[in-house]
Amino acid sequence: MSTSSWPPLLQELADTIGREPALVLAEEFGGVSEYIPLNAKTDHKFAKQIGMERMDILCRTYGGIWLTIPRGMNLDPKKPQIKKLLGEKSHRQIARDLGVSERYVRLVANEQPRATQGMLPGLLG
Repeated sequence: MSTSSWPPLLQELADTIGREPALVLAEEFGGVSEYIPLNAKTDHKFAKQIGMERMDILCRTYGGIWLTIPRGMNLDPKKPQIKKLLGEKSHRQIARDLGVSERYVRLVANEQPRATQGMLPGLLG
């Protein structure tokens, strides 16, 4: 999948830390500004998602500044395919079939549905 239709900063992140880690950041932290520390630490929320090697690259490139991580909605057309195949095939086989990493398949498999807030009683849309 080409990144040419992605927001420019997300394309830049993909070029810097890789396509899948950039997608993970967009999905998990997209839409809000996040401070990128000068030095990578294992307990940082980004490091827990993308690993220390990628976190180190992120810090060397963007350390000391605030980045508004682009939202990742609808950027990965393989996610629905992955969700469909879960339970039918192993994570390893799904990764091979779809050309993604086994880690990414696990991330998709472990996603929790986001809670939605209903309307307050007595209020009509």
